[in-house]
Amino acid sequence: LKGMTTVSETLVEFPFEPKTVSGAIVNYQDIEIRVDGPSQVAASAIKRGNEHFISFVTTVTGDYKITLKHNGEGLVRTPVTVTVKLQQDDDGPTNRDIDESALAEDPSSKKHPVRFQVDAKDKQGNPIHGHEFVAEIAGPEAIHGIEINAEGGKLLITFETTVTSGEFVVGIKYKGEHIFRSPYTVTLTKSNDTEKKEEVATLDPEDDYRTIQFKVDGRMNDGSPVNSHNLAVNVDHGPDVTWDPKVVQEGSQLLVSFKTRTLGNYTVSVLNQGAHIAGSPFNLQM
Repeated sequence: LKGMTTVSETLVEFPFEPKTVSGAIVNYQDIEIRVDGPSQVAASAIKRGNEHFISFVTTVTGDYKITLKHNGEGLVRTPVTVTVKLQQDDDGPTNRDIDESALAEDPSSKKHPVRFQVDAKDKQGNPIHGHEFVAEIAGPEAIHGIEINAEGGKLLITFETTVTSGEFVVGIKYKGEHIFRSPYTVTLTKSNDTEKKEEVATLDPEDDYRTIQFKVDGRMNDGSPVNSHNLAVNVDHGPDVTWDPKVVQEGSQLLVSFKTRTLGNYTVSVLNQGAHIAGSPFNLQM
């Protein structure tokens, strides 16, 4: 097989979010999976803790294009291409024939670490001496696993991404409350030093986020009231990244809110048990 190498059985797992492009949260077991690649594979959707993965086993290296749909509608951030390539051990390359041109790593799929440091202080600027920090992140790519190391009154935040240029919004909470100046905007830019070939993360904690709020009727399309314990809100489209989406029931109405830096046109979906409420998605013009 030209351009491909046969390897021992290799398990491939790729994280995904069970959400359609229209913002509906769906059952991962109902996902329609299509994998196009150099060999036929049987793929399945699995859940491990709070994370979801597409899993399959292959014996052939190459690029596998994964397309995910639910009732014919595409899921967010798909299709995506996963590259299966030959690995090296401590003694060097394996004794299999390697087609280096065919197995060259796709730069767009290679993850690299991003690190930045912030003060371990509460909203009032008082030092925090505990270790019960939780990170939340939003940006151009779903991030799984954020490391927080506390030392000397500082927090070192680390995550991995394939993104080389773009912005992530990172919220750091202590016992459920945002710490000093959280959320933070982390901007990735390519280094001007071509020899280093790395991305540079810059942190601007002074970003001024606006809170956008609006009210809608708390009912479904059939006129029945929503269940206040199964509400969710997604900002589907807009001119800038958004943060901290919330929906709170106030009598027969719902108070919907999110944070952003930029005014403009936003599309917001309000869901009840995964289904759009009456009038959702909502188009906001600001």
